[in-house]
Amino acid sequence: MRFVKLGDKYILKLRKGETVVENLIKFANENNIKNAYFSAIGAVLEATLSFYDLKKKKYEDLLLKGEWEITSLIGNIMQMDNKAVVHAHIALSDKQKNLKGGHLKEAVTGGTCEIFLDKLDSNINRKRDEETGLNLMDI
Repeated sequence: MRFVKLGDKYILKLRKGETVVENLIKFANENNIKNAYFSAIGAVLEATLSFYDLKKKKYEDLLLKGEWEITSLIGNIMQMDNKAVVHAHIALSDKQKNLKGGHLKEAVTGGTCEIFLDKLDSNINRKRDEETGLNLMDI
């Protein structure tokens, strides 16, 4: 991963084969980023998408393999138990322009992933919500 810093903004470039979520967490930890939001474009060779079933209180995963364009990737970084947590949603397009989307668990970069990240001057944490079973923003 390579990056440039522009004030409280960062532009990150992931190379083919690098993981998206893992590298965002590593970047946040190495650069003392407690809260941020980001968007990205690029491509992936593999992605695990999830859908949260509110009744079952659990995620259902879908593994996608092959070449996929990132048509939209948005998310945030917050702390939970003093650890960086990435919450991201992604929309992916296949060669036939069919879309798949959902919560992003992880993805392996294809040609590139260009991430635009804004560091926030805040200290909002995530906290377990018993009603939903989700780790929600504690605001």
